[in-house]
Amino acid sequence: MFTEGGEKVHLNQVLKKPPSDTETVVGSNVQLKCSFNNLLENHTPQWQFKSSAGDPLVEITIGSQILNDKYQLTGDISNGEYHLFIPNVAQDLSGASSLFKETPSDTIKVVGSNVQLNCSFNDLKSQTPQWQFQRSPGGPIVEIVVGSEIYDNKYHLRGDLSKGEFHLFIPNVAQDLSGTYDCSLLDLPEDYRSAELTVLDFPKCRVRPQSTVVSDKDVVTFTCHINGNLLGDLVWLRNGEEISRRNAKTNEYRTTLKKADNGARYNCRYENQSVPSHIWPNPSCSEDIIMDVQYGPDVKINGSVIVVTEGESAFLDCVIDANPVAESHNWTKGDILVSPNLTHYIGRTKRDDAGVYECRASNTLYDGTSATGNETVFLVVECEFTVPVIFSLFMYYL
Repeated sequence: MFTEGGEKVHLNQVLKKPPSDTETVVGSNVQLKCSFNNLLENHTPQWQFKSSAGDPLVEITIGSQILNDKYQLTGDISNGEYHLFIPNVAQDLSGASSLFKETPSDTIKVVGSNVQLNCSFNDLKSQTPQWQFQRSPGGPIVEIVVGSEIYDNKYHLRGDLSKGEFHLFIPNVAQDLSGTYDCSLLDLPEDYRSAELTVLDFPKCRVRPQSTVVSDKDVVTFTCHINGNLLGDLVWLRNGEEISRRNAKTNEYRTTLKKADNGARYNCRYENQSVPSHIWPNPSCSEDIIMDVQYGPDVKINGSVIVVTEGESAFLDCVIDANPVAESHNWTKGDILVSPNLTHYIGRTKRDDAGVYECRASNTLYDGTSATGNETVFLVVECEFTVPVIFSLFMYYL
């Protein structure tokens, strides 16, 4: 409990985490940890104590003032830390927890799972138990169950209330039910037990700009959104192989795509040792992001120089790598079109066929840009009788 301008305020409105039930032996040292999200100047935290259910609450600390020398304060109050330390604890300092037989535990579940938060009391007598819910620190605290009356049909009660069992059951849990759940008595709301329910939704992968179709050397940003404020790593995968690992708070991966990335499959995986694998066996985006990286024609020819003997056939082969597929391709010699095909075939070469040939291709990228590529080859046609004729003339003059 703490006060704001003299008015009492429920802990969960500013509390990071309430203290936990503690069992120890006489003579031990005990520390009950309590810290707040944001203590303003007009916020005054306090510790209170009662020896058993129904007994009046006794103030033992108010702010930095300690009202009983059996207790000490630890932690940095400027950082919201307000821990109670009890050295050499005596048996008569036991209290409060005798109200509860079982208290709810922090729980992590995946969307669609069933959740049960257990809470039971030693002796309810004529008192009325209740469950309250707070979605986020500082937000409103909502009553969801009072006694046997359920105010929200997302919730159910389980257990035998006559035996003090007051368990909250949530079937097919949704992500918006993440938050803090308090179990307490209606007439004693300040003595409560809390559990943090974290409902994990599967990662959602996105790419910016908002398209999987890009050009070669475009810079893209992949984002991976995970519901739930958990610490851990985001692992980016390309074709199933890890390419980046970062703190989950950094949910972006920025890279320059090249034509080798065409058809690559990108995904992100969330890894957190506090989330057991049986709860979240495959925390990845449901679908890969498949990139369509477009680029102009890359033209290759089988050699830069081809030598044939006059009369032999010649094959000029052109291989084109383009995305989208080249719309046009041809062979030219000078300004003359000699073939519209990828292979230019000359069945019987003549000396006039010698020269520079060019293979040219073009396509149109997604943004309407026209791209071209070209490569040249030099065809050498040797005269078949050059060597024999010169040799005959040489022998004649001898």
